[in-house]
Formats: sequence, structure tokens, C-alpha cells
Amino acid sequence: MKVFALTDKGKVRSQNQDYFYVSSEPVGILDNLFVVCDGIGGNKAGDYASRFVTEKFVEEVKIRDEKIFAVFDDAVVGSNRRLMEEAASSPAYEGMGTTLVSLTVKERLAVIANVGDSRAYVYCDSQLRQITKDHSVIQELMDLNIITKDEAKNHPRRNAITKAMGYDFELLPDIFDFEVKKGDIILLCTDGLTNMVEDDDIKDIISKKAEMEVTGWELMNKALDNGGKDNITIVLVEIEEGDMAC
Repeated sequence: MKVFALTDKGKVRSQNQDYFYVSSEPVGILDNLFVVCDGIGGNKAGDYASRFVTEKFVEEVKIRDEKIFAVFDDAVVGSNRRLMEEAASSPAYEGMGTTLVSLTVKERLAVIANVGDSRAYVYCDSQLRQITKDHSVIQELMDLNIITKDEAKNHPRRNAITKAMGYDFELLPDIFDFEVKKGDIILLCTDGLTNMVEDDDIKDIISKKAEMEVTGWELMNKALDNGGKDNITIVLVEIEEGDMAC
């Protein structure tokens, strides 16, 4: 597989509270692993939380030997518990939290775990499809048909999320799976990209099928040109023939 990842603090934030991990090599029983976390803005130690959860999530994956779905479930539960214990250890960490979206690809199957409003997309057959569903106030309002997608863009609670790592010991992720084929491109990203760049523009950029690095930087520069109001993290994974062994 081809992989490219990058992160930027954007034009407004004083620090980058995003963190990512990429490995196209085996991690525990998984053939590969990709993780993106976004520390929750305005809360203490958001930058520490995103890095802490990413590192602990990877550690949890390495010690598990269940099926993929259980590995992701248990790794989220374990890293969330460790984050909450860390937050309780010092007033400096009180209230810290983070989103998490992770991916692994096994043969023809992609599996994603999600907590919060960082997202996963797949570009397949000239179409861009959002895989994850935001855990956010805005998503709940749209589900209830109280607001439209256009109204959501400027809603006063557009940054409020309803689920995050670090806030509930009983937390479980959403798990998604879908088939992939050669040429499909999977995008993991924080809301610093999706709040600044429309899905249609993301699709147009990915559809050029340029080198992963070129695509990644074009997405990043588009977000920055549109204001760069938040930290931006992008992980791109392109499926190749060798990734789909039967």
C-alpha cells in the first residue's frame, strides 16, 4: 500500500493538538495500523491527550490476539481507561480528552474504529464516501432534521462533540468494515480538514490520482487557504494489488 501522512497546526491555533501514527508493517496481529487523534480544544492538555491515547492504543493493539473487531474494541477500551487514570493523576491533566479514528486493512477488508468527530472516507469508483458518523451535537441535530447540512456549517455548537476518549469508562467505539480493491484510497482526518474543505473539493483533489504526497499537500493547502482555523491532520492510504491477497 501507498501511505502518506502530515499534520499542521493551522493558521489560528497556537499549538497542534492532533497526533497520528502510521505503520504499513504488522502491529500485533494486525497487518498494518493507522491512527489519528484530535485533542479536544479548550480542554487542558489536549495535545498530551492525543499523543497519549495514540501511543497507548498502539500498545493495546500489540498485546491482543483476538479477531480484528475485538482488537479494536478492546484497544479503545484499554487506552480510554488509561487516559482517564492519567487524567486523575494530576490537576494539570484534569478534563483532557481526544477523538480517535483508526484503520487496518486485511486482505480485501478495511476495518475502522471511531470515537468523536475525526473522520474516515473511502474514494472508490470515482466517488467519495464518508465511512464514519460524527459523534457530535450537529450530527444529532441533522439526524433529527432540525438543521440542514448547510445550516450546520455556521451553527454555534458545530464544535461540540458527544463522545470522546477520556470522558466515560463505559465508552465503546463505532466499528465499520467495508471491502476494498486496488486503487481505492482511504482518508483519515481531523475536523481541521473537513470544516475547511467541502467533501466535493476533497473528492476532486483525490480524484486526480496524483502521488500520495501531492494529494496530501493539496488537501492541506486547501484547508489552509480556506482559513486554517484548526489543527489539520491527513492520513492517506492507497490500496495496491499486493494488499489483497486471498
